Amino acid sequence: MTITDLPLFHRALTTDSSEQVDAVLRALGRDWLTAAALGRLTGYSDRTLRSIANESDGAIISGQRGYKSTRHATLDEINHASNWLVSQAKKMERRAIAIQRRRHGN
Repeated sequence: MTITDLPLFHRALTTDSSEQVDAVLRALGRDWLTAAALGRLTGYSDRTLRSIANESDGAIISGQRGYKSTRHATLDEINHASNWLVSQAKKMERRAIAIQRRRHGN
C-alpha cells in the first residue's frame, strides 16, 4: 500500500472523468484561466479541478497562472509545470520520511 491508496487521496470526481476533462479543455481554449474563472465557467470546485487536471493524462497543466491546455502551452510553460510538480513531489516525499522518522522515535 502506498500513501495514495488512502481514502484521502481518492479522486473527487462525480461523473465520468473523461467527460469532465473534455469540459475543462473546452472552457480553457488557448489561454490560462485561474481556478476561480475556470470554476465559474464549468461549475467545478477548486478541488474537483485539481482532480480533473490530475486525471487528464497530461492534457491540462497548472501553475501560478491557473490552468491551461497542454496542447496550447509553450515548451517553457510545459517544462515549468512539470518541474514544479517534480519539486512538490520531492518535498512531499521528504515530509513523509520525516513523519515516519518521528513515528519511530528518530
